[in-house]
Parts: sequence; C-alpha cells; structure tokens
Amino acid sequence: RSLASRFRSSFASDRSFWLLLLGFFFTSILIRMLWVTYVQNPGDALQTDMKGYYDRAVNLVNGTQVDSQGLACFPYGTHFLLALEMKLFGVDNFTALGIVQAILNGFFVVFSLLATRRTSSSLIAVVVVGVLTTFWYPAITYAGFFTSETPYMFFVSLSYFLLIRLSQTGKGHWLAGIAMAFAFTVRAQMILTAALYVLWFFLRRKDAPLPALRKLAFLLIPIAIVCVFSAYRYHHFTGRYDLISDNGAIARLFAVTDYELIEADQMNPDNTPVIGRDGKVRTKKFQPPARSKKNGYHGVFKFRGYISD
Repeated sequence: RSLASRFRSSFASDRSFWLLLLGFFFTSILIRMLWVTYVQNPGDALQTDMKGYYDRAVNLVNGTQVDSQGLACFPYGTHFLLALEMKLFGVDNFTALGIVQAILNGFFVVFSLLATRRTSSSLIAVVVVGVLTTFWYPAITYAGFFTSETPYMFFVSLSYFLLIRLSQTGKGHWLAGIAMAFAFTVRAQMILTAALYVLWFFLRRKDAPLPALRKLAFLLIPIAIVCVFSAYRYHHFTGRYDLISDNGAIARLFAVTDYELIEADQMNPDNTPVIGRDGKVRTKKFQPPARSKKNGYHGVFKFRGYISD
C-alpha cells in the first residue's frame, strides 16, 4: 500500500491522531501554565489596552459602568468574557484568571489539529501543525495579557474547524454560526469570513436547493442576532449608527503615520475640558507597545474630544 493509504488506515482507528492531539494539548497547557505562573501573569501587565479591558470588565461585574461613547471604542467581546471569568473567580483572583487564559490559549492547538485532521490524511501534517501551534512564541506570550488575542485565537480556530466540518459533512450550521458570532464580538473582521463563506456557498451550489438554503440560514441567524445587538449597543453609547465599534479610526491613523501615541483631551458636553482631581485636563491615551522611539516612531497626535474621532 502507498504511504498515504497507510496513514488513512491509521486514521480509521483514530488512535494515532487522538494520542497526538492529547499529547500536544497537555504540552501546550503546561507551557502556558508555566508562562502565566513564572514568566508573566496577566495581572502583572495592567497597562494601556490591557488595563482598559480589565477596567471595563471590573465595572461590568461591580455594576459601576457609566454609559459613555468610550464603551463603543473597542469591540465588547473580550471584556464581556473577562467579566464572566471574574464572576466565577473574582475580579482580583489573577491566579485563576491566568489559568483560564492559559487554557483558552491552549485550545487554539486543539482546534487547529482537528482542522488539520479534516484537511489532510498525513500524520506528518498533524505533527507539524501540533509543533508549530504548541510552541508558537507569540501565542504563548498572549496568555500573559488581558487582550483580545487569546479569545480571538480560541473562537477563530474553533470557527475554521467547524466551517471545514460543515463543508465536508453538511452538519453543524448552528455551531459554526455561534462560534463565528462570538469571534465577531472580539474582532469584527470575522464578519468578512462569514461573507466569504456565503459567497463560496453559492458558487459551489449554483442551484442552491431549499434545504441547503435553510441550513445556510441556520448558520447566519446567530451572526445576524449578534450584529443587531452590537449595532444597538453602539447606537446606545454614541447616538450614531455603526456595526460594533470605533477603533478602526485608531488603526487607520497608526497604519498611515509615524506617530507613537494618540492623546485626546476629554471634553464636557458644553465643550469645556474635563478637569481631574489633580487640576489637570483628563486625557485618553493609546499607544501600541510596538510604537516606540527605538522602533522609529515619534510624536504625539493630540487633539480635543473623543479618542476615536
């Protein structure tokens, strides 16, 4: 028999694959647990955008959230998820919160391997993907931050596994739609993946019989519900109409300029500056970690008003 045929036989029993998956999963969890325990716990990095996610989650849990358009600056999925974790373990239980981060991060490996199994009959491919995802340094480090990367890795890898399974078996429309909807609340670009899947669906099924269209609706309903809620939430905080958040403006400014920092003076409704207890004008600042002078960035983009204006 050919090499590919032997690999298919090994998958028929499932034993080889599941042993590999369990091995990589436990290895990835161990590495990430060690990282959040001995290298960097998320609670030790409460600054810039990490502090923003944390503070919004704490306010949500404690019922101290004050409505403002700043709550529409970034997608809400990350701090909603963090607030759920805080409800379970406490707002300052950074050991437990770090462990949750490590586990969510480790599932990126599991979903990637499940997707690999469905797209390749080669055990070598499983090993390669397992090694790359388990030991991928950026993924490991993100376990030590309260940012959107870890939940997005979880939901986007779950989504592509479920979409592959859906394409091959025609099953799991609801699950794929729910996973993509959650991914959208963390990072809105997931909506483009959903649109591309719909396009592929119609290109693949030019006749598109009614049962197939009904199943496609099952995929899209969870996404549509979350999009409607997101648009409503955005309008509630800003009075304007958009899909989910305003942070695209910040991303575009950093993409086309060399500024290292955005600084916005907060303003009252009567257009006077908001003065803090220290007698100084209160500001909102945003600076990605990579935007530093040593990396060639310089200057502050300063203005009065909403930071995403």
